Amino acid sequence: MRKIGKLQNQKDAQTLSNYLISQDIENVIKNSQDEYVIWVHDEDKLETAKNICNEFTQNPDDGKYANVIVKKPAKKKRAKKVTLVLGPQYPFLTQLFIVVCIIVTGLFHSPALREIIAPHVLILHNPFLSHHWTIITPIFVHFDLLHLVFNMLALNFLGSLIEGKHGSIFYLTQIVVIATISNMAEFMISPSIFGGMSGVLYGQFGYLWIRDRLDKTWDIHLGENVVKLAIVWFFLCWFVIPGIANYAHSAGLLCGMLWGYLAARES
Repeated sequence: MRKIGKLQNQKDAQTLSNYLISQDIENVIKNSQDEYVIWVHDEDKLETAKNICNEFTQNPDDGKYANVIVKKPAKKKRAKKVTLVLGPQYPFLTQLFIVVCIIVTGLFHSPALREIIAPHVLILHNPFLSHHWTIITPIFVHFDLLHLVFNMLALNFLGSLIEGKHGSIFYLTQIVVIATISNMAEFMISPSIFGGMSGVLYGQFGYLWIRDRLDKTWDIHLGENVVKLAIVWFFLCWFVIPGIANYAHSAGLLCGMLWGYLAARES
């Protein structure tokens, strides 16, 4: 599928979609934040669809658009269309990661268990020499409730998009790679005790952001408000808020952006 344009008004988007169908151009409408994006299935009709979209945006009140009668699609085609819009699968791993983060964080904050748990989930020693798994496990530990809640909401949003699009194997691989790179960057540049999913989250954000910018076939859109919030928060952590694992944030973001760039090139 290819994107041909976006409209601010749902009614206008539906009118354009109906007109395209009347011209034998199959399409879908996808809501992204406050915008309605029109996607066309057949690339052979892409230029025609773009021209129709441009004409419509210049004069959406033209009578030829209002008088269109759209035939109901066949059941088989309608089922296919729903599958394309809703995505493939339930994000099981995302929910599992959320549960693990809540459990590990709860155990870590238990006075009776903290000294037992900490050496097994935080980087307290060089992970290249012992406790090798702690290269990854700091992502499960959060140091306060607000940190945990904010990160789990972000993981549920970003993680569900990626796992739903690519499947669990890709998703797990991406988390392991980004967690390793972001945690190692923080450990080697600023060797202090740190924890949290934020480096992975910025990696997921970077991947989705760049993939959407560069890949014309990509159908997941974060929306401008989400992008602005992530970027503003990134710089607030660097220059305003103390005690943040900023090297993990930065390494995760760069890793995700590079991943998105390479994936867009291969698409």
